[in-house]
Amino acid sequence: MTGGYNGSNAFVDGYVQLVQGSTVNSTIVQIDRDGLIGSATFRPFIQLDNNVAPQMMNNINNFVF
Repeated sequence: MTGGYNGSNAFVDGYVQLVQGSTVNSTIVQIDRDGLIGSATFRPFIQLDNNVAPQMMNNINNFVF
């Protein structure tokens, strides 16, 4: 992740969240540009389809920040 983020867990810091997409087998990765400290809101970044449920993705080891 670029944009000045220097932390180790963007989920805990409020920069990234996973939500269910249009089906139970899809995930939307959302990004908040200023995390917990700012007033920006989460915006969709990418939708992952074909049996990629949020529960499957909800593991910090799936990501490198």
